[in-house]
Amino acid sequence: MPTAAKSRKPIPVPTTRTVPVSKFKAHCLAMVNGVRNGQGEIILTNHNQPIAKIVPIEPIKRIPLIGSAEGFFTVAEGHDLVAPMAPDWQWGDDI
Repeated sequence: MPTAAKSRKPIPVPTTRTVPVSKFKAHCLAMVNGVRNGQGEIILTNHNQPIAKIVPIEPIKRIPLIGSAEGFFTVAEGHDLVAPMAPDWQWGDDI
């Protein structure tokens, strides 16, 4: 019994578009959003001369703050980081 082949949608391939600056000025937000969403790069031209290229940026890799210094510091033997530094005293005692 033959099985019907599933139709697959083609994967869109990002392309590079050449756009005059005047058209970019009129549709700037939509074009920048298209670059961000993977629709390809844009080369801006002025009098048919390329002047700029708009490309998506790579995501910033953020380092978590807590635990980010692990392994950078060591505590010398015989030292306790949580022990009090001064002896206990009561209010009114001479220091």
